[in-house]
Amino acid sequence: MIIYSSLINVFISFLIFFVFNTYESFGFLFLSSFFIFCFNCYLRFNNFLFLFRNLTLGAVGYVPLLIKIIYGENTSFYFGEPELQIFDICLVMYFCTSIALFSSEIGLELGKIRFKTLPNFEKYDNGVIKATDNSWLLISVFSIPVIILVSYLTAISAGPPIWQAAYATEAGGQTLGNLQTIGIISLLAFYVGSNKCDLKNRNVILFLLIFIFLFWGMAIRGLRQDVITSLLGIVFCYGLIKGEDFKIKPLTLILIFFAYLIFETLGAARAILSISGVSLYEIFTTAFAFLSPVGFEDGFDLNNLNFFLLGDAQVVMPGTLGAIAKTFSTTVYLVDAGYLDLQYGKTYYEFILRSPPEFLYPNRPEDYAWMFLDFNTNTVGGFFELAEVYFNFGFIGMMFVPGLISFLISYCYTKARIDQSLIAYFLLFSFLGSLFRGAWYQTFAFYKSFLTSMILLILFIMAIYMIDFLRDRINTNNSK
Repeated sequence: MIIYSSLINVFISFLIFFVFNTYESFGFLFLSSFFIFCFNCYLRFNNFLFLFRNLTLGAVGYVPLLIKIIYGENTSFYFGEPELQIFDICLVMYFCTSIALFSSEIGLELGKIRFKTLPNFEKYDNGVIKATDNSWLLISVFSIPVIILVSYLTAISAGPPIWQAAYATEAGGQTLGNLQTIGIISLLAFYVGSNKCDLKNRNVILFLLIFIFLFWGMAIRGLRQDVITSLLGIVFCYGLIKGEDFKIKPLTLILIFFAYLIFETLGAARAILSISGVSLYEIFTTAFAFLSPVGFEDGFDLNNLNFFLLGDAQVVMPGTLGAIAKTFSTTVYLVDAGYLDLQYGKTYYEFILRSPPEFLYPNRPEDYAWMFLDFNTNTVGGFFELAEVYFNFGFIGMMFVPGLISFLISYCYTKARIDQSLIAYFLLFSFLGSLFRGAWYQTFAFYKSFLTSMILLILFIMAIYMIDFLRDRINTNNSK
């Protein structure tokens, strides 16, 4: 059913884009389309990961138009450059997103076709599927020092706590760009392994690792994204280790709502908490100030490279979503206006060239998130998945690239749930280890997370074989 309703949404978006493409005429059809999108999300309540996939895709393309319906045609969704957030550009974003969601739904369904029913695994009393050998036990033990080391290196590179200095103002930088991903994958490996081998005191150890890595290493230093990614990964794995999907329940929605309040407030706190005398109330009101539109003072005109006043514009910025949507709208403008040519897959091919760390290959292709500076536009450093698709293939790319990514997510997830094999879990960690970065900031993060996950798996397996080899040698010598 969800594929059919997504197809209906493509048809509605087609009508809006080609026929009812004025601000005065699109409202009813768009609200109907938005309702279908919300209904499709509800249908995905039986699988939190699939719901997350479609929410992160759909919200970026649908919310900008929703803002214009609620607050007016001249309302933008990010501070600065309102001419890059006009109604016509938002229509393109919406049309692309509707096609991408349809493609994604097909990919999610195709990814689980090969797998039928869960084998009859042996389980503990709490429903967790038992490990078949000692591999998970050793991996969970190996993960502990890795997580502690990553926590220490993250704390050094991220700078002091946010009550001492604003986020990133005193950051020292880090040699490995995927440092946090290493920690997240190791944390997930510990969670899965310690449960599957019934490690003694595993919950106490998990709590301590979460405190050291997520709280001390990242949260108090303003690193929200990787904290959220880690917690979501644990939630998804909670069902997987029992061979089940994690389903959304009323209590889950309440917890998600409170988590949103906390992390949105953290986003404001990391910018202003270091200011002397600021109160928690001021931080909270700053975090949700976007609910009331504020006026623009200036924007930026790409055609004459001059600032200009735009007195009747206002902005409603829905947190990070608004900033990510801005990368999408800017890309649409740059491509449609002829500032950028279609790349026909070049940015994806360059994933391979960008694989080595920068300190090993300083001349590797530059992150495409930096290209916006070449056109004097401002973004938050991301390059949203659908923006990259549009940059490469235009509308046509929406038909297959999001579907391919969703297929890989669905396949790896379902294989881990059904097979419960080591390789299946680490393939899934490729996505879970960089969930938000891959979804919103750039697809390259998924690829880099895949390399990280495979390297960690190889190192873990080598360590396991080394231990088994030494144990066999010791047993052999003792038997003589």
